Amino acid sequence: MKYPIDKFILFQKDMKYRWKLQKKSGSPSIFVRDSWESSNRISLKPLRIDSLDDCQKVWDQVQLIGDQVWCSNYGQKEKHNPWKHESEKLRKYLNQRNKQSTNKNYFACLNELERRNIAQSKKAIKDWLYEREVGTKPFLTRLEFLRQLQNYYCSIAGNFPSWFTNDEYHLYRRFHNNDSKKLTKNLKDQQGIQARAIVTKETMEEYLDQNIEEFPWQCWCLAMMMAYGLRNHELWYIQKRRNSFISVPGILTKSPVDHLVWPAFQLWLEKYKLFENFETNQKYLRSKIKPIITSATKPSVFYEVTEKAAGWDGIGQNNDKLGEFITRRTLGNVRGKPGPMPPLLADSTVTRGKKIQARPYDLRHTWAVTMMSDPGFGHLSDEKCAKAMGHGVDVHRKRYQLWANKKKIDEDFTDSFTHPYAA
Repeated sequence: MKYPIDKFILFQKDMKYRWKLQKKSGSPSIFVRDSWESSNRISLKPLRIDSLDDCQKVWDQVQLIGDQVWCSNYGQKEKHNPWKHESEKLRKYLNQRNKQSTNKNYFACLNELERRNIAQSKKAIKDWLYEREVGTKPFLTRLEFLRQLQNYYCSIAGNFPSWFTNDEYHLYRRFHNNDSKKLTKNLKDQQGIQARAIVTKETMEEYLDQNIEEFPWQCWCLAMMMAYGLRNHELWYIQKRRNSFISVPGILTKSPVDHLVWPAFQLWLEKYKLFENFETNQKYLRSKIKPIITSATKPSVFYEVTEKAAGWDGIGQNNDKLGEFITRRTLGNVRGKPGPMPPLLADSTVTRGKKIQARPYDLRHTWAVTMMSDPGFGHLSDEKCAKAMGHGVDVHRKRYQLWANKKKIDEDFTDSFTHPYAA
């Protein structure tokens, strides 16, 4: 073992203590992680991973603390923590008034306030509350927990605490109710439709950068689909055009007519060599699985994908198999089966903050959402974007724009708006 800490990390796998020793790449310090709340990691600097005495000291502390809040600051002066001071009384109060299942969530809120030592001030409490999206169940849980705190402090002092008044509770409750109705309506629209993961530009770039060396042609496929809003099988048929555009033959793919598409992320053409490696990767795809193309006017006639007539008279007969080839060989998730690439996790409005695993076709939906939400494309109409994707405007609005975070779009527009007559 390279460091003394490795022995304890190996040993603790079979133990059920709340706190786990950890080391962080590039850091000599010992860390401890809360197994109850994986996001809670504490640095124990100046204690070091290469010191057996330091590691033993922390391990002894882990066993001593057990299931309690980590409290060792190793010489640092501990800040006053009002939640810790009132913790026992608050728990007793909550146990007398609520069901155990309800208190499970409230105790989690109390643990977080205590662990993070959130100040009892209007700003700190409001910031903590708004860490959860208004209108969602997590927001309501925190709000109702604060209501319980109000009642507790009122039973002691005879009035609500100054850092969260009765008026503030009712105001935030109205905000929640209004936004909850909007979210519920959106969820009703989404019922019966497969949830889509909407991948941000930053998330996708990080994913491509990490995987492009091991999965070069796969990353090209995913980058092309997200940059141009393509269906999986269209990768076999698209052609390069000038000024970074590509053309998609209509009847050959699934669209009513041929159409041109512009890139959502112009810099990707150079960064990921989308045009430079275009012919090489498309040729590879065509060699792995061959498109079956019949004539639209003479069913007994078959075309090769490279024939010009295929573009205006051809019908792709095995497009489903082409599309499934991309899914199976990249991100997977065909009938639950994983692909060779690592999972790509992203947000979905259906899951309300919980990330889901993206499928290649989700990247097409991401293009539509990008056109709607990015101010740089604000001059483009829904009709023009729908045409670029090869479907009607009704489909575009009901099936693709459905996954946009409309509340965030409105907020971004409001924040960035400049009045034309402003000085």
